Amino acid sequence: MDIFKQRRFLIFLVVLLVVLNLGTITLLWLGRPAPPPPEIRMGKSGNEHARLEALLKKELKFGDEQIKQYFQLREKHRQQLDQLNREIGKLKKQMFDAVFSKDPQPALSDSLLNLSLQKQAELEQLTYRHFLELKKLCNPDQENQLKLLVEEFFRQQNPPGRGRESGPAGKFKDKNPPPPDDGRRPLPPPGR
Repeated sequence: MDIFKQRRFLIFLVVLLVVLNLGTITLLWLGRPAPPPPEIRMGKSGNEHARLEALLKKELKFGDEQIKQYFQLREKHRQQLDQLNREIGKLKKQMFDAVFSKDPQPALSDSLLNLSLQKQAELEQLTYRHFLELKKLCNPDQENQLKLLVEEFFRQQNPPGRGRESGPAGKFKDKNPPPPDDGRRPLPPPGR
């Protein structure tokens, strides 16, 4: 190939690559899916409401009035949780702002930590009270089913092999683990 054909070929190749890149960028930009509606991003979709209502009817045999009361309880609980979480977030921000101040004071961060822990305890108490109120909505049969559902939820949240059941003691759920070897008992000979 002579030099003119090589130059023409390179120019053609560069133009082709530029056109392909622009086409790819355009397809990516135009073919991008639209963002989900705000209520889906927030986790407050009507689909979630309907799914939860069906669960309450199927699993707990709730009537329409009980479902209405449950959703009122749930909304009240969510608002209180949001408020406490905002307060905890503010305390944590103050605590870490204090760390990066010119003269950090351990006493200030300790007091902020204690306040944060108190708010965390309030959060746990709030959840406990929410379940007490939910229990009040149930008749005795529904209470038993609610108890089973809550136990199943906690089993799913902490499956075997995670948390307290992991490690050597996890192998012996309902029994005590063997005592640690303190050197006073003779060990069995190897190979047995």
